[in-house]
Amino acid sequence: MFTHEDTIRVAITLAVFTLMGLWECLAPRRVPSHGRRQRWPGNLALAILNVGLVRVLMPATLFSVAAAA
Repeated sequence: MFTHEDTIRVAITLAVFTLMGLWECLAPRRVPSHGRRQRWPGNLALAILNVGLVRVLMPATLFSVAAAA
């Protein structure tokens, strides 16, 4: 089901997310108005939605453009 490409993609995504989370904790650019427990679930939901939409819409768009050409 999963290929090596999928495994590498997930590993890189998790690594970047972890690095950004650590960076946010160690060196915030401003004082947060809301705690992480309030912000992170929404941010994770948006990231998951984004990944899902890109995985569905990109092939459909490419197919449509190729069919039109």
